[in-house]
Amino acid sequence: MGVFLYRDALLQKTYTIDFLSKKRADNTGQIHQYYVQDSHPSIIDKEI
Repeated sequence: MGVFLYRDALLQKTYTIDFLSKKRADNTGQIHQYYVQDSHPSIIDKEI
């Protein structure tokens, strides 16, 4: 399940390669990713 269904968020899953051409790519370790807990109200409880 996606992290947004719970109260957590994974930031910077993609990054911009070239801002002029608006090219984006999946982040597979090129830049840091941030996992934020309790960032918004949950849709599904984690206990399920």
